Amino acid sequence: MTCIIGLVREDTVWIGGDSVGSDEMRYDRADEKVFKNGDYLIGFAGSYRLGQIAKITVFPEFPKNFTTIVKASKKSNGKKLAIEVHPMERQDIELWFIANFIPVLREAIKEEAGDERFEFIIAADKWLFVVESDYQAGMYKSPYIAIGSGSQIALGALAILEGEPDECIAKAIRVAAKYDKAVGGDLVIMNTADFRKTIFEMGELNE
Repeated sequence: MTCIIGLVREDTVWIGGDSVGSDEMRYDRADEKVFKNGDYLIGFAGSYRLGQIAKITVFPEFPKNFTTIVKASKKSNGKKLAIEVHPMERQDIELWFIANFIPVLREAIKEEAGDERFEFIIAADKWLFVVESDYQAGMYKSPYIAIGSGSQIALGALAILEGEPDECIAKAIRVAAKYDKAVGGDLVIMNTADFRKTIFEMGELNE
């Protein structure tokens, strides 16, 4: 039970989340649901154990460029291959993430996952992904996405909020917390530009 938000603004991704854990009871956790691991920002909803495993798993380095080898042309007499390096496009990123990141995550958590429901929001560079319990990786047209029990409320708030990304995320989670008792505690927000962590108190909705 939680609310984790990913928001893309220009070439940076922000991820923010609450810090409450709940089963039959609700309690504030000191271990955070949003964290940096290597080149990635990760936020999770569901099992804390799976989130902890994701925190210590060694994931592959995220590529900044995509390399293609072009077949030799007739002009080159078949002696040389041309190597082209170009910035990663969305299609390149999607295929790379599915082929390289997902197998590592699956291998790390599959024994613990069992029938657990879980979701991850994962950001690298300017790209944002959502990983579901069946290990599908989603990329969305919307510049923001949310997971957890408070996600639908937060998405409604994000649709009308304006301002700095971290402030929009904080306000949207506060809205979710007002109507979903499983959302609460301090808010942790990070971004892919500098991985700086900002902590907001939940506070009142009108702050």
